[in-house]
Amino acid sequence: MGWFDWLRAEPANIETLPEAIWVNDAAKYAGIAAAVDSICQTSPPPPALALIAHFPQTLHTLRQIAAEHAASFPIEVRLAKELSERDFTVSSAGGRQPIEVIVAERHPHEREDAALDAALKRTPYQYRVKHHHSFDDAIFQIGGWSSQARKVMEMLGMNESEPIHSKVVVRKLRRLQRRVSRQATSSLPANSGSDWMRLNLPAL
Repeated sequence: MGWFDWLRAEPANIETLPEAIWVNDAAKYAGIAAAVDSICQTSPPPPALALIAHFPQTLHTLRQIAAEHAASFPIEVRLAKELSERDFTVSSAGGRQPIEVIVAERHPHEREDAALDAALKRTPYQYRVKHHHSFDDAIFQIGGWSSQARKVMEMLGMNESEPIHSKVVVRKLRRLQRRVSRQATSSLPANSGSDWMRLNLPAL
């Protein structure tokens, strides 16, 4: 088990749900909006819902989704890098329910994903975490992998309105992140995953 695998070991206060992989970004954001709608109707309600992004471009879209929903509990929209305990306004209506967390993308560098888990672990709350990503995400563009995956999904009759929950795809994602970790020449801030790759991985 490597260093980042150890960091990814699920903390006691975090329940990680199967990752949702969408065929494209439009489907991903529609799926996140549907998940937010479902959580808003949950009874009993959670104490809060957190929508998390790694990049400002994604954060902007999450804010639009949050603005379209009304809930009896706080909906927080945050950048993963700036997350802290102070970011959560927990509603007393949630009782013993965990805070629902939707993460709208994986960062190309595995260190940033590990840092998000560590940030949640440091807070006193319980979390239920769901990651969403799509074959449009920058990490999947390495080596043309996303186009190959799309062809396979089309052959299997994948519906754009439904995510897949594939351990094979998640393992591939991890391998691509490790490749990025080895080859990144810097970690300059960026507006999107694609911009981050262009700035910090000139060889790719």
